[in-house]
Amino acid sequence: MCDLSPDELRAVFDKHAGADGKLSKRELRGMIKEKLGGDECKGAKNPGAMRELFSKMDEDGDGKLDFEEFKKALKVIKEVKEGKPLDQIQCLK
Repeated sequence: MCDLSPDELRAVFDKHAGADGKLSKRELRGMIKEKLGGDECKGAKNPGAMRELFSKMDEDGDGKLDFEEFKKALKVIKEVKEGKPLDQIQCLK
């Protein structure tokens, strides 16, 4: 999904975002399962990896991801998928 053009990425976001134009944890997880064929955070050592990732990506603390937060989250999800522990991902520090 990280290989999508900016317009395609926006279309994916808009399709899964709620009426408020933001992604909840549930909406993000559903999008990941649909677009990537599974929960890409399931291999993380921490069973609460999605919750931890989400809380770190939710920069304004509103419990949802706006489009800019979403783009940052995709980069982190890619690194988690590649086996990098959350505590070693630079943009989370």
